[in-house]
Amino acid sequence: MLRVRVAGLLPALLALLAGCASGDSTSSPGPVASPAPTTSGWPLSSLSAAPVSAEPKPVALRIYKNPYADVSWAVDVRLKAQHHDHVGTSRTKVRAYDAAGYHVLALLDYSGNPALSQSLRKRLWPVQSVFPADFTGTLASIRVFLPAAEEVGFATQHITSPFMTRYIERWDPSTGAKRPHEYETPSDLRKLITDQGGVAILAHPWYDQVDRDWIADFDAMEIYSALAEMQRRIGLDPYYRTDRNARLISAWDSALAKNPALIGVAVNDHFGPDYTRDLEVGDSGKIVVMARDHTLDAYRAAFQSGAVLAVRDMGRVKDRYSHVRFISAEDKRVTLVTDGDVTWISMGQVFGTGKRFDLSVLPIAATYLRAEIRNTEGSVVYTQAFTLGTVGDADGDRDHDEVDRRICLDVASGAERNPVLVAACRST
Repeated sequence: MLRVRVAGLLPALLALLAGCASGDSTSSPGPVASPAPTTSGWPLSSLSAAPVSAEPKPVALRIYKNPYADVSWAVDVRLKAQHHDHVGTSRTKVRAYDAAGYHVLALLDYSGNPALSQSLRKRLWPVQSVFPADFTGTLASIRVFLPAAEEVGFATQHITSPFMTRYIERWDPSTGAKRPHEYETPSDLRKLITDQGGVAILAHPWYDQVDRDWIADFDAMEIYSALAEMQRRIGLDPYYRTDRNARLISAWDSALAKNPALIGVAVNDHFGPDYTRDLEVGDSGKIVVMARDHTLDAYRAAFQSGAVLAVRDMGRVKDRYSHVRFISAEDKRVTLVTDGDVTWISMGQVFGTGKRFDLSVLPIAATYLRAEIRNTEGSVVYTQAFTLGTVGDADGDRDHDEVDRRICLDVASGAERNPVLVAACRST
């Protein structure tokens, strides 16, 4: 909840702009100045057979990695999930999320700082140790609980730790040697979460100065927070008079330039469906994950693959945000099937609007593409970023060298059949 000021100062990338344009027109031929902040984007890559060349040819951009490649849009379940609200052991909050139609809920609260009275000293897991079966058995919507916590060992650099089942805390040197469940630095904390089987999500990185390299090393980050929007509307704290959610988007774009696989999530953080004093802000941050089934394992696999839509839900009646029915991609064109207005973003700039986007309008140095889908109520659906590469860059390192040449030779001979590598070597 408190905001982190990360070490190392790197100016935040261009603040993201996005317009609200509808229709099926193809993308505009270059950066488009647009008045409103934006968020989201995706295509699907086609790996159909095509001639390949043994020689790398850096002549055009292509989609190197598609986070939605494994999604079966007609079959997969859409799991509405909340990763960051302080549910703790509150049955009232769980009931509110269940009534709001959530399928996945993190059992989260502050944790890992013995100096703070409100910080947990144990993991809220397994579920049965928190809520008895005669309570969870009465829930109508929630099918999956997540082990999670907001790790608050540092005053500002908070990290949430979904999927991790073990309690961890910041090391206090006065207690003796550091033990396996303790960490010393923010980087130690991020690594310990991963080593213990969790996913490290950077909480509210809405800093005035952004360390892109620090953020880019995370698995995911928050890109919308209902807490920031509520503080902005209240207007009492000068810090929040600046739109901190716009800062989150700017930080995401900056980090995506280095790590296009960085997952963006939207969260409630204290302002969930039980908050009814402002119906627009309450329960305005959530994600939808396209999963194979209503199980923890299926949810985790889908989340970590990036099959995630982040949602800024500003309607007074919830869940009326734009519906994404399908995404398809040919080699150079992406088509998004939705009832909303689509804006396409790359490298922190708007490059087009409309349901279709042609990669040829992007500069060859672009590393990612994402889209934002808006409706008339001001709600936004943010897609995850597609990693971009160039034809012939088989290993995805943005270089065209001997390694790429050998991979493409293997593809040309039929020895290499990996569809990602086949697509990378496909000639234009």
